[in-house]
This record gives sequence, structure tokens and C-alpha cells, in this order.
Amino acid sequence: MERLKNCLLKKPSKNDLDDGLETATEYTERWTSVRIIYYTMFLMSLGFSIILTGVWPYLDKLDPHAGKEFLGWIVGANPVGQMIFSPLVGWWGNRLGSIRLPLLCSLALFSVASGIYACLELFPTHQKYWMLYSRFLIGVSSSSVAVCRSYLSAATKVKERTGAVSMVSLAQTLGFIVGPVLQGAVTMFGEDGLPLMRNKLHLNMYTATGWINVLMGILNFCLFLPFVFKEKRIAAREAMMQQGMQSEKETWKSMKPDYLSAWTLICAFFILVFNFVFLETLATPLTMDMFAWTKGEALYYMAWIMAVGAILASAMFLMIDPLCKRIPERQVLIWGGFFLMVLGRAVYIPMSDTPPKLALPENETLAAMRMEDTSPYVYGSNFTDVRSNLTRVDFDYGGPITTLEPITVDDAKDLLGCPPTQEWCKTTRGMTITQFLIGYAFTAIGYPIGVTLITTIFSKVLGPRPQGTWMGIMTGSGCLSRALGPVFLSTIYTKYGLYWTFGSTAVMMAATMLWLWQMRQRLVPIPYDVNCRGEELVALTIMASIGSWLRVVQSEKDRASELESDFEYRQRWITIRLVYVSGFLMFLSFGVVTTGLWPYLQDVRKTVNVCFQRLHVMDPTVGKAFLSVVFAAPPTGQLLFSPLIGWCSNRLSSIRVPFVLLTALFVFGNALYSVVELFPVPYRKYVILLSRFVFGVSTSINTLSRAYISTATKLSERTGAISMSSLAQTFGLAIGPIIQAALSAIGKDGFMWYGLRINMYTMAGWICAIVGVVYIMLLNPSCFVHRTIAAQEAMKTIGCSKATDTYEPLKMFSIWTVMIGYSVLMFFYVSVQTALSPISLDQFGWSHEESLYYLGILITGGTLCSCAVFLLLPQLCKRFQEHNVFLFFAMLPLFISQVVMIPVGSNTIPMFDSSSNNRSTAGGCPVEQEWCNFIPSINQYQLTVSYTMLCVSFSVGIAISQTILSKLLGTRPQGNWMALYTSIGGLTRIVGPASVVVYVRFGTYWLFGLGATVSGLVLAWMWCYKSHLRTTKKKAKHPNCSK
Repeated sequence: MERLKNCLLKKPSKNDLDDGLETATEYTERWTSVRIIYYTMFLMSLGFSIILTGVWPYLDKLDPHAGKEFLGWIVGANPVGQMIFSPLVGWWGNRLGSIRLPLLCSLALFSVASGIYACLELFPTHQKYWMLYSRFLIGVSSSSVAVCRSYLSAATKVKERTGAVSMVSLAQTLGFIVGPVLQGAVTMFGEDGLPLMRNKLHLNMYTATGWINVLMGILNFCLFLPFVFKEKRIAAREAMMQQGMQSEKETWKSMKPDYLSAWTLICAFFILVFNFVFLETLATPLTMDMFAWTKGEALYYMAWIMAVGAILASAMFLMIDPLCKRIPERQVLIWGGFFLMVLGRAVYIPMSDTPPKLALPENETLAAMRMEDTSPYVYGSNFTDVRSNLTRVDFDYGGPITTLEPITVDDAKDLLGCPPTQEWCKTTRGMTITQFLIGYAFTAIGYPIGVTLITTIFSKVLGPRPQGTWMGIMTGSGCLSRALGPVFLSTIYTKYGLYWTFGSTAVMMAATMLWLWQMRQRLVPIPYDVNCRGEELVALTIMASIGSWLRVVQSEKDRASELESDFEYRQRWITIRLVYVSGFLMFLSFGVVTTGLWPYLQDVRKTVNVCFQRLHVMDPTVGKAFLSVVFAAPPTGQLLFSPLIGWCSNRLSSIRVPFVLLTALFVFGNALYSVVELFPVPYRKYVILLSRFVFGVSTSINTLSRAYISTATKLSERTGAISMSSLAQTFGLAIGPIIQAALSAIGKDGFMWYGLRINMYTMAGWICAIVGVVYIMLLNPSCFVHRTIAAQEAMKTIGCSKATDTYEPLKMFSIWTVMIGYSVLMFFYVSVQTALSPISLDQFGWSHEESLYYLGILITGGTLCSCAVFLLLPQLCKRFQEHNVFLFFAMLPLFISQVVMIPVGSNTIPMFDSSSNNRSTAGGCPVEQEWCNFIPSINQYQLTVSYTMLCVSFSVGIAISQTILSKLLGTRPQGNWMALYTSIGGLTRIVGPASVVVYVRFGTYWLFGLGATVSGLVLAWMWCYKSHLRTTKKKAKHPNCSK
């Protein structure tokens, strides 16, 4: 009893009472109540997990005709009940102002429902429905989790909350661990057990779990009686003292929560739990399919893996609190929680060299041989085993529970491996055991960090107000993900396989992580040190959340520079962000049109009358040769007109007029692309060519954007601004193909509207044109105000009175070194992008469909990687100098990307006879390419690593090279130089595709050997002269300002 008392009672230290918010007795009572909450959360998790391993044999014993389909309803009843009632119970707790009554009612219902589960033998009929009803009631009772979390937020100080939430999460995890252990311990009672009531009610290995829940529920009920559990809310008092308020209600009403942050965390919680459910749903079927394990082996090994994972998760719960004392919670959430979960999903993408073993009849011998030396297994006694039968149709064991002795070849019935009914098993590469263990470890570490810190930050974002309803919504979102997750993941896995299952979950987690990173500055507690009486926290209202991207507020540090007023600062940054939109718009059009350009060219038709019918005849002069000319038109237009546009911008006081004219040209080019059918047939292909050339001319707006950002930002702002500009362009390039794919629903025939054909090709052009018109409206003088600050900053720094006096002699060697580095980056990026499809078809023997599918995943992953790099780049440049970032994070990865692709090993390249004309279904290296006979093939690992390094190199390179160039040019007008910079990019886009000729004629050794040589020489050159790229310099009085 003394140990139990010491476990419940916590004595305060001297530091705990320094704030004067409570006495030592109140502190002890408060922490006693918190520890009772820990036990309650443990019990709710235990009530769910204790029956999982025994529910199927129990149901099968009570009603042999119930079937596995009904089992799914019974297991799903718990989270459904919790999802429905969690918000209601949370609201009830808020209205009462106390959690005692809701918890007492919930625990009484928990005990009654557990008693019903233990007494199902007493019901003469409909026993399966009574089991369903009992599990639903236990789910309803579990909605008390919402008020427990709400009380935990109210009963802890801000500095205590992370540790308290970590411990309550640990209690839940222990409940999930202990449940199956208790179920295993009561198997000593057997199926018959001990009679309790005239042989109608028995205490056996199934009903004992229900009675354990009843006893523990009654104990928990007693702990919430008034003489034990005393509610002590301290969060509101802490806020009152911080703000000087007189009442708790006045305190939390004056503190407006950030609703956008709150809903962001709720959605993040949904995604996190949704992705974790795969361990419960797919772990056992996945191992049986991939590794050809028997049921007994799967249960045995998964038991050990899950046990180690649970220990690892428990250790992480204990480490979260000390970790968050050294690193901000939101950083730990993003990098320790979500990033590890992303890695956990990405690692599961198949990397084996061979497909998994198929579950074919000849494997019966293997099944018998693998089970000859094993001890008897009890099949059907584990819920995971049941779900493996649901997923794998050839493991369709539907009878009662039986104990099987070691079998022989004649007895073998289980086919080991991936079921052939899952078509993807025949073509998809398998997963290795190393992958599975590493991914499981990442998940076991990332999930506890994520689920704990989401709850912690969520409670701090809401502030000291009653949180019952909000916690109910969060709990409901978690239950919804537990209900939807198994259905979604099982369906995707069974029908489409590993790539779609883990590719979709990895993208889902990565997108959520990027959104949390974007929101990281808002995932903070409501500030207590500001007197909010009579004021609204405008920055935290919903409308402020929507408009905060345009409503720029100058920080105190920027204001202290005295370079501009708050109004001028706001105007400058609104204009910069409108410049970002121009980059997004140009690359959106490039992505959305490029995807459908070839089929659109093929669909250029002429109409003839045959037997009084109008028929469409293909234009035979439209071929791939003309397609290459059309693709070359945009960079050619940009190459020719960028210098002219840059020269004009230097001589104009504002870039607004050129911006309007070039955007109008953009609108015209896309509209012309959409009205091709209005022109005579012989000229239609040339109209498409002209439209793409006009679009290329309009992309010269990138020259103006780069020049303006260089003069409209301070040195400390420039890296971040250029990174965001590059991110906007990449985002447009990623969104474009998605829009084109969505428009495919319209079809190529489409419909007629006022004499214009609207189909999946022309609609893409009209969308770009309409968005361009909207952008022109945003370029009105009240929104787009040309403001520069680089010259003013330089004038103040070096003490000059005229902007022209700040111009320094140009460092031509340094400038051209940057230009050469940028041109090399662009050349290799374009050349690899061009050669990617031919390489995949030749080296891996893929068909066209496989190539489009796998390269689509690879390129999407590369785009997401680029977006992440753009977001991280400003932070990277704060730790390292920009020239070092350019050298080690751009040029070095470029060199590595080329070296990695040099063929190694002894694997031969699959050959393809081009005369068979069957390339769409079979891939391989054409026999005409003689080098295929003696050069080894590359593998998918090489391609993935190389492309990832290339994306990192390109993302860092285009942003940092522009930043270094703008700083080397100083405060002078940079239109001409940025035009040259843009023209180099256009030139490399024209020349880069020629690398395919080197690949076709000489092979991968020459292509990537030359690439490694050239990039290595440039890397060495820049290493020797990296000091010339240094942009930071000591402040000194300019020689022109001596007077």
C-alpha cells in the first residue's frame, strides 16, 4: 500500500512552487489526478486490445456461421462508437465544467459492456449481434479519452505538458501491449474453463478477458470518486497570472486560438494514424506474401518484431520530454515524427532484384518441408491471421479452431508466397527482410513522437480554454482513420500492390510534412506575455490566416534598419510575391501543355466529305520530327528575346508595364493554342508552332523577375526570396501534368461552344489563358508597386549619397564562373530528363506502360525532393556560406549523380528486336545498338540514387547561383545580366537533348563517363577558385564616397 501511495502521490520540488500558483498539497492532489488519467487511458487501450487475439475463435465458437465478414464489423464497432461519441462527450465535459460525471458514466458503461461480452453464453440466440453491441458500447465508453486529454491540458502547466502527454501516450501503448499478454495468460483456462452458473456460464480463456475488464473498470470507477480524484485546473490560473486577468473565462476569451493551426494538427493526426494502421492491417499478410512464411512463422516472427517495436516506442515516449527541452517541439514533430514516418513508407518501396515467390501448387512440398520440424500451431487463434485470410484468398481457412500436428507433403494445404490472384505479384519486384525491419523501426520511432507532440502542440495552440470539444474532434479524427485505413490499405495492396500502397502513403505523409513545415511558425502556444484585454489577436483569426500571405508585417529587426516605412515594406513584399506568381504561371503552362502536346499534334485533322458524311483524316506531315521543332520553340523564343527584355528593364523606372505586356503575350499564346481548328488544315501545325514560340517569348518574364528580386531584397532576404521563386516554378511544373490528366475526362472530341471545340487539349490552353487574365488584373498599380531597396541598403552601409556611387567594378572572373556552373547544371539536368525514358526502356526491359508508371513515381518523388530543398535552403545558408553551399550541395551531388550511373556488375542488358514492332508490351535494348552486347546494365538503385542527387543538385544550383550572381553584380540594374543568365538556360534546353545521340551511339559508359569527367573538372575548377565566389565582405567606406 505504501508503494501504491507513493506511485500516486507526487511531492513537489522547490522549483515547482516558485510561481505561487498552488500549495504543496494542491500540487500533490493535481498530480494524483493526472496519474489517475494515465491509468484510465491505459484501461481504454487495454479494453480494445485484450480481445483482439481471441475474438475470432470466441465468435466462431458461439456462432459457427457468423463468418469472417461479420468479424470485420465487430472489430470496427469499437472505433466507430468512439468516433461518434467523442465530440459529444467532450462537449458535455465543457458544459459541466467537470470531467468527473462523464468519466464515471463512461467507466460504468465500460464495465457493463465488458460484462455483456463475458456473458454472451447466456443469450440463447443472436449471440453475434450481442457481441457486436458490446464492442460498440466499449467504443462509446472509450470516448472518455477526449475528456481525459482535455483535463490533461487544463491540469498541467505549459512546461509540464510535453512530459505529461508523453506519459499518457506511453500508458496507451502499454495498454495495447499488455492486452494480448493477458489474453495469452488466461489460455490456461482452456475452452471449457470453469462453470460459474449451472453450466450456462463459464470462466474460460475467452470470457476471462471480459471479467478482467469489469474488475479493472470498477477499480477505475472508484478512483474517480470525490475522496480520491480532485480536479485541479492550473493552466487557466497560469494564463491569468501572466496576463493580469481577474477570471478564467475572461482570460481564455481574450486569447483567440489559431484555428488554421488547430485544424492543421487535426488533419496531421488523421494522416499519421491512417498511415500507422498499415502495421495492424498489412504486417502479417505482407510478410507471408513477400517472404513465403507459413502462418506459424508469420505469427512467431511478427510477435517478436512487434514486441521489439513496442519496447522501442516506449523508450521514445520517455525520451520525448528531455528531447523537447533542447529542441523546439515543432521541429521534433516535423523531423523526428513525420520525416521518419515518410522514410518508413519510402523504405517499403520494393528494392529486391526478383519478384516474390508465387503461391503455386508446386510450393506445397515447400510448405510441408518447412513445417516438419516445428511444434504444433493453433491456427485461427490470432486476429492478424484472420485478416491475412481476408486479404489472401488462397489462405481461406473458415472452420473452427483446431490444433494441427506436424504435416507431411500429402497434408500440405497452405501455399507459400504471393497469391497469383494478386496480378501484381507476377511483375512487381519483391521486398527484402532488411527493408521490412528498417521501415518498421522508423515507424516505431516516428509514430510515438508524432502522436504525442501533435496532442501537446494542439493543447498549447488552443490555450487555457476548455478543450473537451476540440479533443473530441481530434479523437474522432483518429477513430475515422482507424475505420477507413484498413479498408483503403487492404484494397490498394490487394489490387495494385506495393508501389501504389507505399507510394501513396509516402506521398501523403510527405505532403503533410511539407505543410507542417510551412506552418511551423504558427505551431506555438498562445502568447501569455501580452495584455490582450479589449484587443483582438488579428494575426490569429481565420480571416488573418487566409490573408496573411499578402498582409505583410515588418519585424522589429527590419524596422530598426530605418530603410523603409511599414507601408513601403508591405508594398515591396506584396510585389515580390506577385512576382512569385509569374514563375508559377509560366511553368504551369509549360507542364500542362507539354503533357498533351504530342497527342494534340496527332489529332490535327482535316475534314472531308465522303458520301455526304464528314470524316476526319490525320495530317500525315505531322510527325516526331516536327514535334521536336515544336518543343524547341519555347526555349528559342526565350533565348532570342531575353536579352532585349533585360535591356529594356534597365532603362525603365518600373517593370510593371513589361510584366503586363509579357503576360498579355502569354494569354495570347495559350489562346492561340486553343483555337487551332479555326485555321485551314495545312497551317494548323504551324499555328501550334507559333503559339509555343509566343509562349517562349512571354517566358522572358523570368528575366524581369530575377532582376527585380535582386534589387528589391536586402542581402539577408535574397536567398529566401530566390528559393521561394524557384519553389513556385517547381510547384507549377508539378501541378501542370495533374491538370492535364484531370482534363482527360473531357475526351478528345469534347463539345462545341460558340463554334469553338472544347476538349482535353484546348481546355488546358484556355485555363492558362484565363489564369493569365486574372494575373494581369493583379498587376494594377495599387497592387504591383515597383520598389527597390538593395541600393538604399548599400548607400547606408558604405555612406554614399547617390546610388551610382555604390557600383563597384564587376568581378568578371567570378561572374563567369557562376555562369559556367549554372550552364553545366542545366545541361546535365535537361540531358538526363531527356534520356530518362530511353534508358529505362533499354536497361530494365520495361514496356511503355511500365516506364510511364515507374518514371512517374520517380519524377514525382524528385519534384517533392526539390520542393523540400527550396524550403530548407534559407536555413542551410544561415549555417554555411553561400559559395560553400553551391560547391558542396550543388556541384558535388551533380558529380556523384553522374558517377553513380556508370554501369557496374555483370548483369546483361535485355535485348529487343525492333523488327517485331512490339515495343509497347516488351522492352529491352534494340539489337541495332551494338554496345548493348558487351556493356553491363545499370540497376534501379543506381537510377533512383542518381536522379535524387540530380534533383538536389539542380534545386540548390538554380537558386544559389542566381543569389551569388545578384550579389556579385551589386546594386546596379541587373536586367542585361539576368537576361544572359536566362538565355544560357534556354540554350542548354536546346542543346541538352543532344545527349541522347551519345547514348544511342556509344552507350552508358560514354554518356555518364563524359558526364562525370566534365562535372568533375568543373567541380575541381570551382574548388580551386571558390574564394572568388565569396559574397560576404567587410563593411568599408566606398572610395567614391570619400568626399
